[in-house]
Amino acid sequence: MTLTAEEVETLEALPLPENGYLDNARALFLLSCYTGLRYSDLVSIRPEHLRGQTLRLTTQKTRETVTIPLQARALPIVRRMIAGEIRAVSNQKLNDYLKELGERAGITEQIEVIRYRGGNRESTTLPKWQKLGCHTGRRTFVTLSLERGLRPELVMKITGHRDWKSFKRYVNITEQTVEREFARVYAMPSLLKIAQ
Repeated sequence: MTLTAEEVETLEALPLPENGYLDNARALFLLSCYTGLRYSDLVSIRPEHLRGQTLRLTTQKTRETVTIPLQARALPIVRRMIAGEIRAVSNQKLNDYLKELGERAGITEQIEVIRYRGGNRESTTLPKWQKLGCHTGRRTFVTLSLERGLRPELVMKITGHRDWKSFKRYVNITEQTVEREFARVYAMPSLLKIAQ
């Protein structure tokens, strides 16, 4: 599951008490959405990782060294982390806080969750906020970067993915994006209006 650009903006704009637990959780999550970092790397950012407007660190899971150019929205969050203004919380607690944030932000689009148990398909429909978790930020970064035109191999370089098979699980291009891009490429004005 990924968030849309509009849902990320809604989270950014959500009024919250400054320096409270939800403000802290939001900062951690948004930084993941802006950088594609896994939780374990996100909470390990240290001053030596910041090089101008770039993060350079060795990931804990794969031991891959990644260089991440920082968006203008990410740099202040990284500086707040380095200054100790943003606190690390456990992965599970952060997941709980993100669900609360998602509900408060009104991220209620219904999504279908499919599971297979013993060869049987089970399907449930839930509001999107109920599935919001730490890894959603990484998936959101990948999807939004591709939607905005970054080449897949550049996104893979930033996230540290080595092969297309594992990377493609992170891609969740929306139907609206497909329609909008198709209309743009094939100059179909009627589709452009529908996709907007």
